[in-house]
Amino acid sequence: MPSLLRAILTSLAMGGQRDGPALPRLRLWVSSGEPLPPTLATRFFAVLGDGRLLCNLYGSTEVMGDVTYHVLRSADDLNGLEKVPIGVPLDNCLVYLLDEQMRPAPEGVTAELFVAGANVAAGYVAGRDPHRFLRNPLAVDPEYGRLFRTGDFASLEKGVMRFEGRTDSQVSRSQKYT
Repeated sequence: MPSLLRAILTSLAMGGQRDGPALPRLRLWVSSGEPLPPTLATRFFAVLGDGRLLCNLYGSTEVMGDVTYHVLRSADDLNGLEKVPIGVPLDNCLVYLLDEQMRPAPEGVTAELFVAGANVAAGYVAGRDPHRFLRNPLAVDPEYGRLFRTGDFASLEKGVMRFEGRTDSQVSRSQKYT
């Protein structure tokens, strides 16, 4: 979680000089649950050094956790990025960026993010918001026949997804990565 990472990096910075690298056994940090700001990812490598992996994951409760990932290996991986990508789908799910007619959006176009796979929930308690759980019109395999409408916007650039905001008021659409 980025807020926990921020607190740890702040604590390390307040600790002053050390004889060796901070957290020498840390090899991998997984960030999930909220957007990972590029400035925080840059700070991760500045404080802890290269040679560590910082993974940015994306997902929601309705899909039982994370469905995409993007691995950063050094601060150089952030060059030219305004946002840390949410990456590519995990092996057990499909992720679609669909327009209003439920057609796949072309690369570079912001569209709504949908998820299919065995990890998609059957629906909300008492059948609330049935419009969020749909039959997948693009499915070939029945395992991917159920589609969850995440309520998030994303775009695809060079085969990698970027989170672009929410479609509803659950989170401010003007929220920016910092």
